[in-house]
Amino acid sequence: MRRTLLALALAFAVAGPTAGLATADGHTTILATVSATLDEPIWFTGSGFTPAAGLSQVLVHPDGTVYTVVKDGVEQVWVVGDDGTFNVGLVPNIDFPNLAPGTWYTRFCTEDGASCWEVFYDISM
Repeated sequence: MRRTLLALALAFAVAGPTAGLATADGHTTILATVSATLDEPIWFTGSGFTPAAGLSQVLVHPDGTVYTVVKDGVEQVWVVGDDGTFNVGLVPNIDFPNLAPGTWYTRFCTEDGASCWEVFYDISM
């Protein structure tokens, strides 16, 4: 099931400090909230992607455990907007109950898995 991403730029702008990740090609960028508690939102925003491309998202725990974003048992695919951008937010305790604090990373990949991008952030109690 594809979900069209909503523009959450205003919410992202007030979410706090961000950390950036630029790919080797220098054109595609993903930003994420630097740190949050288990009850605060973590925002991811990307630019420079192919419009209408599908992206999968997984969260990786510091011990290497991988959490896939699913809804109703189906892996979610986020659709890049017509302008090549996307915005995705999650709240650890709501979207993935019982997560442990630590330095996590999220991996976004194209649907075919040919390209992936990773961004790191800290989750605290």
